[in-house]
Amino acid sequence: MKRSGRKTIRVLAGAYAAALAAVSLLPAGAGALGGWDRRIAPTVQNAVHVPAYALLVILAVSALSPAGAFRGRTLAWVAIACCLFGLVLEIAQAAIPGRVFSWVDGLLNLLGVAVGAVAATLWRRGVRRRLAPDGAGGTGSEAPCDARPMP
Repeated sequence: MKRSGRKTIRVLAGAYAAALAAVSLLPAGAGALGGWDRRIAPTVQNAVHVPAYALLVILAVSALSPAGAFRGRTLAWVAIACCLFGLVLEIAQAAIPGRVFSWVDGLLNLLGVAVGAVAATLWRRGVRRRLAPDGAGGTGSEAPCDARPMP
C-alpha cells in the first residue's frame, strides 16, 4: 500500500474511534442531543455493538500493517486495545446523565472484537495467497500440490 493510502487508513481509523467514543458518551434525555437513543430500539442498539467493534479492529489493524501483512501478535495487541477501549467507554457511561454501565454491552463489544479479529485473519490469509508465488501454499510451509515421493 502506498504511503498516502496508509495515512488515509490511519486517519480513518482514528476518526472512527473518535466517532465511536462520541456516540457512546452522548447523554440520554434532555438537551440538544439528548433523547437520540430513544429513536432506536434497544435490540438494534445492542446489535450495533458487534459490527461497530468488528470494524474498529479491522481499521486499527489495517492502519498498523501495510497490505494486510500483519502478524498475529499485532492483531492480538489490537484486539486487547479495542477491548480496553470498549470497557473504558462502558465505565465512562456510568458518569453520563441518562447512561449506565452495562455488562451486556461490554460483552457485545468483546464479541465484536472477536468477529473483527477473525475477519482480519481471514483477510490476511487471502492477501497471503494472492501474493504467494504460483504453486506455493498460503504460508510457504506447505508442499506443492504436485509433490511426489522420489522413486
